[in-house]
Amino acid sequence: MNIDIESLSTTRSVLALSLTAEEVTEVRNAAVKDIVSKASIPGFRKGKAPRSVVEQKFGNRIEETLRDNLLRKSFQKAAEEKKDELRIFEIVSQDEYNIADDGTASIKFTVDLFPKFDIPESSALKIEPVKTELTDEMVEQQLKGFHNTLATFKDAKPDSVVQDEDMVQVSYAGTVDGKPLETVYEGVDSYAKSDEAWCSVGYEYFSVPGLPKALVGKKEGDTGTLEVEFPADFAKEALRGVKATYTFTIKKIRVRELPELTPEVLKPYNLESVDALRDRIRENMKHQFEYEDRQKNLEAVADALCEATAFDLPEAALERETAQHLERLLTYNMNKGVSKENLSEERDALTEQARKDASRKLKLNIIAEQICRTKKIVLDQEEFSSFITDLMFAQHISPDLMKNISKNEGMMRNLYQTALQQKVLAGYLTDLTKNA
Repeated sequence: MNIDIESLSTTRSVLALSLTAEEVTEVRNAAVKDIVSKASIPGFRKGKAPRSVVEQKFGNRIEETLRDNLLRKSFQKAAEEKKDELRIFEIVSQDEYNIADDGTASIKFTVDLFPKFDIPESSALKIEPVKTELTDEMVEQQLKGFHNTLATFKDAKPDSVVQDEDMVQVSYAGTVDGKPLETVYEGVDSYAKSDEAWCSVGYEYFSVPGLPKALVGKKEGDTGTLEVEFPADFAKEALRGVKATYTFTIKKIRVRELPELTPEVLKPYNLESVDALRDRIRENMKHQFEYEDRQKNLEAVADALCEATAFDLPEAALERETAQHLERLLTYNMNKGVSKENLSEERDALTEQARKDASRKLKLNIIAEQICRTKKIVLDQEEFSSFITDLMFAQHISPDLMKNISKNEGMMRNLYQTALQQKVLAGYLTDLTKNA
């Protein structure tokens, strides 16, 4: 087989392959032999029909098998023979397949190549390592949050006034220029009115901005009026920037009660005292901060690696990654309530962002792959298991969910590549912090 290479760019080439009649015949004979062994033809035992009969009956299938095998085997042979000259990233297209009357074949592939570049030394990278200090105040804040989850609510006493952290049932109705809000704007019913909405006083988010705070100091049965201007980033797009007037009535007040953190209350959590709870919180926060700091530092190393390394990216992979990132950006914005019209107006900016994100991801993947290949970096089972354990803790992934994820080969392969990439980055991070 003769191999000619035409370079189209630093990362794209055309492979022109010429096969002799003998090479084609060898592949054809193998295809026919395989089909003969499996053919079931009336009048002959399975696999015993004459070749001429099989070729007549399965001619199209033989040609398809010949084509598939010639393309696969010739490409594999070309990639192996030219591996010192070019590293193929992926096949972009199969452009030519022709068998001449004399039995010779000509095949062309357009391929994208791994870019050529020098792996940066640690000394060429500059980062400012992050280290979060865990304070007693942070621990107490977490303890308070845990305590709040144990709260119960009971009906308020007669003549009680609304206070922070109470639960209040309220009815409300909004108008714009005297017209009911729901008649002016479509699809805003729950934001326009409600007969028995519950809200937590002190909690910032509510369907009507500012209404929970307006309830403080009032009693059951009290009414009031509130002027509202919906924020520019409000969840419901139709109401952004809208000025409305709301009337409301307090229907019921429920008071929050916090239990004392006694050993009996803490027993279901395998804790014997508040001090034990505080120690557990501190340990969990320490682990969480260490994980988050490490992720931030690894990202800093990744940015520094990309900045220190210059090369052109494989075109087809970049376009594919860009399309995937753009789809995620569009979906994210639509879920936030951005209209299709606004998305259309912002499409150029979103596409530019998607291409930037895709370029960074693809570049980092290529750098990490090159480092692993050159330095023979691999990931053993213990390292991968440790990565999964940290991931489960940091992202609160339950064992049952992780069990389901582990059944998905594609997801596990992606997690393995992420873990391997982190090992590469961690090597640089160790060197950088050691020399800092």
